[in-house]
Amino acid sequence: RARLNKEDFQAVDIAAIAAPVAKWAVTVMEPYLVPMALQKAFHLMRSSRPGPVLIDLPVDVQLAEIEFDIDAYEPLVPFKPAMSRGQAEKA
Repeated sequence: RARLNKEDFQAVDIAAIAAPVAKWAVTVMEPYLVPMALQKAFHLMRSSRPGPVLIDLPVDVQLAEIEFDIDAYEPLVPFKPAMSRGQAEKA
């Protein structure tokens, strides 16, 4: 995280670069936010029209250890819009 927005050519804002072509692009700056970011990413990429998401994890976030209770995890239900018969016939 300390190298973000510095002169390093490899430390670019990849989330901003990917945002125009992704359903969601984020840089997770705190390790404890990784599970929530993954939950949201899977929800968004499977909801409505499927599409790509990008989660950027700085090296220190990748290497951090966090507490996570898999038994307490509940995935978000994807949003699947229903098409009316009239809309289907038009298509």
